[in-house]
Amino acid sequence: MLSQVESGPSKSDNEEAFSVLVYSDSSRAAVMLHGELDLEAAPKLAGALRRLRRQGCLHIQVDFASVTFIDAAGLRVLLTEQEAVAARRGRLVVRNLSRQAHRLVRLAGALDRLAVA
Repeated sequence: MLSQVESGPSKSDNEEAFSVLVYSDSSRAAVMLHGELDLEAAPKLAGALRRLRRQGCLHIQVDFASVTFIDAAGLRVLLTEQEAVAARRGRLVVRNLSRQAHRLVRLAGALDRLAVA
């Protein structure tokens, strides 16, 4: 199944709209992100990940290959959802973090709480 979370209102020419593309079956999902994962975009990712959990997906991979920026709000969503998935004996894995994103995770002391591949 393929679904896309709408990116919301268009941003200015200098800012990139955020989008979430989800490929899932009954227990697994691949989530492809694009754009800036900031305070404005974080609720879109949180909503997509909550929907996957409600559908029974316990193994979620989040791909950051096309993410150009992440702030603390985006990291908070990942940590919150990681805990929720782990509570159901599942696993959320983050892939293809940029140097900036990896640095944020490390500086926040979250490398031991977030599965990074």
